[in-house]
Amino acid sequence: MKVLRLLVVIAVFAAGCTASGDPTGSGADRETITDFIPGALAFDEASGADQFRALEQKAQESIAKCMAEQGFDYIPYVESQSQGGFMEAESEEEFVDLYGFGIATSLLADQEMDEEAMDEEMARNPNYAIEEALSDAEREAYSEALYGAQPDIDFENMTEEEIDAAFAAFEAAGPTGCMDTAYSEVYEQGADQAFYEEFGSALEDTFANIESDPRIAELESQWSTCMADRGYDYATQGDIEKYLLHRLEDAGAITDLEISPDGGGFGYGSEGIEPGSPMEDAVKEIAAEEVAIAKDALACSKDQEKVYREVYEEAEQRFIDEHRAELEQFKKDHS
Repeated sequence: MKVLRLLVVIAVFAAGCTASGDPTGSGADRETITDFIPGALAFDEASGADQFRALEQKAQESIAKCMAEQGFDYIPYVESQSQGGFMEAESEEEFVDLYGFGIATSLLADQEMDEEAMDEEMARNPNYAIEEALSDAEREAYSEALYGAQPDIDFENMTEEEIDAAFAAFEAAGPTGCMDTAYSEVYEQGADQAFYEEFGSALEDTFANIESDPRIAELESQWSTCMADRGYDYATQGDIEKYLLHRLEDAGAITDLEISPDGGGFGYGSEGIEPGSPMEDAVKEIAAEEVAIAKDALACSKDQEKVYREVYEEAEQRFIDEHRAELEQFKKDHS
């Protein structure tokens, strides 16, 4: 949960650098925290998409080389980025109209996309055809080479502690398959965790100072008053998210809900929604309410972006200036 909160903070810093409708933005040439985290993706839509495809292509080529060394065919393939869902929204207004905050609506979007998108992707990806043409024994060897050995767990006869220990040992051993190894190398998946361990506390302090900035406090007060005028009793957007999450939990659509004490992050499990079930009806009702609330929340947030951007850019630059030597060393150590 702490790492999730850190990534949210970083994303907010990065997103604040470019104003909507202005592709250059006041901070287009500024340093950002993500400059010091090897493998971190850009957060603006255009450069982020290009960077993702470049990194994905590099990972795919590494997978193909690894598989060839073990005697298997594998064709580098970058999945299509237009499979429906949130990727189709072209503006904040359109996103809100379709998905609200992306909470209950994301459960429905996943339900609609999963089977159809998977079928379409399997038809496009040549590696599925390669695997299907193998015998059962060959396919098992191919799968182990690609995905790595799986933890040896007997769910019927092992205790919960033994299962947890087996998973922990498996994760500690690191990636063994060509795919996990390639992604670990290309995306530097450990850099985010390492960054949190070194800078998390200081960055959390910086974020707390941002939230107490008089300019932000004034905006939040204006937003809350605007929402009250529309019939809502929410102090922050985080209060809305918690309300929606608890409604989904009560409906049984999500399980194991965890919300950080300060509301800065959340996590949950989901077993999926059966089409035509009472649960689906409940989630659709919650999603409709979510979209309605999100439209009002967005309307109450108009003309506030400039102030937020100024505050976040100042705080980010202050954080970088105060920790420049350590940040440069971190970048060097993890490149």
